[in-house]
Amino acid sequence: MPYEFIPHTADIKVRVKAKSLKQLFLESFEALNSIILENEPEKIKSKKTKTIKIKSPDKHLDSLFYNFLEEFLYLLDAKHFVVSEIKITNLDMHKSSLTAVVKGDSSSYYNVSNKIKSPTYNDLKIKRDKKLKFWQVTFVLDV
Repeated sequence: MPYEFIPHTADIKVRVKAKSLKQLFLESFEALNSIILENEPEKIKSKKTKTIKIKSPDKHLDSLFYNFLEEFLYLLDAKHFVVSEIKITNLDMHKSSLTAVVKGDSSSYYNVSNKIKSPTYNDLKIKRDKKLKFWQVTFVLDV
């Protein structure tokens, strides 16, 4: 598993490692989705397709990552849409923007957990280890 849950006193803390920044975002989505779908993401059908576009107003990678996670919670809470698949079609670090195509279904057909209130900036760290050639992010989800 490319992600791990780290003990935290009140919230959910996650660490993800990946060989590329794009993969880091995808694996972080998988970690978030495993919580939302209570470890049963494979049961979600890919009935509907949406395109999501995310930008960071301050041009920081941390903000883009935060907004990326927040988008899935918005889709669940406001649109009653749960994501089964994601394909990142554009990730631009310099413009701090991301475009992705997501597939999923209405959340009303599934047992979903909406215990996550939001991602947080607390302990949010994205770093690249150039020597070992991997990316790592640590983030906390407020529950």
